[in-house]
Amino acid sequence: MNTLEINQDDFENNIKRLVVLPKSPKFLVATSGGADSLCLSIMLKKFSQKINAEVLSVIVDHKLREESTEEAKFVSNLLTNFGIKSVILTRDNIPLTTGIQSKARFDRYALLKNYAKEQGFPYLFVAHHLDDQLETIMQRKDSGENLVGNSGMSAKVVYPETILLRPFLSYTKKQIINTIKNVTDTWIEDPSNQNEKYTRVKYRKKINFLSSEEKQLLVQEYQKNAENRTDLENEVLEFLSQGILINKFGLIKLNLILLNKYRDNIKVLVLRKLLKFANGKNYEVKIEKVRVFLKQLDLSDSFKFSLGNCLLKVKKNELFIYKNRLVSNKIKANKPVNYWDNRFIFYNKNQDDKIFIDKISKETYFTKIKDKEFKKYCEKYGLDGDFVWGLPYVFTENGPKQDYNDLKHFNYKSSESIFMGFFSK
Repeated sequence: MNTLEINQDDFENNIKRLVVLPKSPKFLVATSGGADSLCLSIMLKKFSQKINAEVLSVIVDHKLREESTEEAKFVSNLLTNFGIKSVILTRDNIPLTTGIQSKARFDRYALLKNYAKEQGFPYLFVAHHLDDQLETIMQRKDSGENLVGNSGMSAKVVYPETILLRPFLSYTKKQIINTIKNVTDTWIEDPSNQNEKYTRVKYRKKINFLSSEEKQLLVQEYQKNAENRTDLENEVLEFLSQGILINKFGLIKLNLILLNKYRDNIKVLVLRKLLKFANGKNYEVKIEKVRVFLKQLDLSDSFKFSLGNCLLKVKKNELFIYKNRLVSNKIKANKPVNYWDNRFIFYNKNQDDKIFIDKISKETYFTKIKDKEFKKYCEKYGLDGDFVWGLPYVFTENGPKQDYNDLKHFNYKSSESIFMGFFSK
């Protein structure tokens, strides 16, 4: 076997180890037009011809550069030359000024997962490789990640919409380049991959300066952590299945008596994941900040604590986690389906572009709480003032819009299982 290239049989066995394939499976592959994703698309096409699978490449026009639309069309034509069908999805043309790469990545995955769900593709392939893995591990180590973070990206991630697969994680960038050159020397190089203002690019250059021995040690550390990670996550799943409740508005209640039976790493992991779930943001609280909360938990059985854009309330043997009511997130509600704070879904049949959604104001709360039915409804779900002030509300330029302000107009996204895609990054 030529180890300088990717062996097709070895690649196919990687996929078979990750999932049990049905007859005539459907593969959706994210294709940017770079050497990595183009190679993945071509190798999947070869595999599909053996097992009677459908392959569709999906190209995301991210609208971050003027030439992105033309590039998407170019990639689509390039794929056609290899007999690969493709579709172009377009990101909403919302300007990004800060956290550009992370926000664009979040939007890209949202488009990919939703398309997979809508079109019935159970498998979504992405082309992350071993060099990407090493960059991720170095970056997480420097940021103080724990065992789970240091084990890198998962080869398989189960989402509510689809199963994400990374069959290239055991192959280097050099192997991919050598493999794709057997077929074509045409692909797109994203200029942002050389821009050192992006954190990932800085780590990519660090990897290039490592000796082969140093890279091997990093790989061995990653493999050891990946093995230990399974045991750790199984313990967390055990706790989650017994120790938490989430109501229809996203109020999380956690059993502290049960949590205290677990080791410290489990407590940290549970709280980081629950806070990420509760705050509607695509990041996790730093480990040292979670440990500060746990120290306070050892000293008192009744207190409030702000952490990760959330308010944590400890009442004897229970912990309640709320989204911080002070965080505003005003959006226009001019679409049939509107997502607020990445936590709530609002359906607007009238598509009135003059209304917007924001958190309920203090003044509005005190007006509403005088309504006996509203107060009774809040009490039914254990929603106190701190929590209700963080709930969404519909406004116009002149104030609250009365005919939209019943809480039944909002669906909380926790209706999706918290266990799906809960661990992997």
